Amino acid sequence: MEDNVALDEDMFKLTTNNYSYWKPMMEDHLYCRDLHEPIIYKDNAEGKSDAQWELLNRKAVVMIRNILNIAYDDNSWIVDSGSSFYVTPHRSFFSSYRSSDFGTVQMRKQDMSKIIGIEDIILTTSTGCKLILKDMRHVPAMRLNLISAGKLDDAGLINYFGKGKWKLTKGNLIMARGKKERSLYMMQAKLYKEEVWVHLLKSNDQVLDAFKEFHALVECETRRKIKCVRSDNGGEYRGHFEAYCKKYDIRLERTPPKTPQLNGLA
Repeated sequence: MEDNVALDEDMFKLTTNNYSYWKPMMEDHLYCRDLHEPIIYKDNAEGKSDAQWELLNRKAVVMIRNILNIAYDDNSWIVDSGSSFYVTPHRSFFSSYRSSDFGTVQMRKQDMSKIIGIEDIILTTSTGCKLILKDMRHVPAMRLNLISAGKLDDAGLINYFGKGKWKLTKGNLIMARGKKERSLYMMQAKLYKEEVWVHLLKSNDQVLDAFKEFHALVECETRRKIKCVRSDNGGEYRGHFEAYCKKYDIRLERTPPKTPQLNGLA
């Protein structure tokens, strides 16, 4: 399985050249759902009737067809009630994470895949809400984005499954929606990224004029009011700057001395 890490995402699709990689991936999904016996036993094993084998075989075939027919992309997430945590194969989803040996996840009965990083990520869902997924696992050998319904429940959110649809709520707020595609519940969500605005200033006395322009631009573009500004303890944020914030009911917060890490990105 570790050899698959370097493969590109197209390797998940069966072609004339990748069967040796594609087969173990299919086995992973069958093992996860206890449908692996048809690919292990060539002959009828003791304890199962022909009818039981036929049913098990049909379930395994349907599962493979589902995986082949669903078009997965980076914004597709499977809501899985059987997963113990959040998983993604995409390193690009993480801005920076704790990289270490965090154990393994079982992909097949005998194969384990390494968890090489953990970090919280934020998704913007189709309802416009920000969904925080704490301790997302980076597992390169995985080929799907998985959201654990159990972890969502632990976070105080409520999952609703039924009539081919999935809904995630927090009180009266609908945090996310999804729908059932064949046997899997799918959600579409994009990775949330904070925007950083950069203004180059030649001197500190330009701070107030630059902030006035920024203030007007943000409120005009978003139709929302700036309520708070955080700064360091520089003298450029006192006097006229304080008076301007007070005039527009903008709360001015200052970080404690000698704590540059609290000033945010710059």
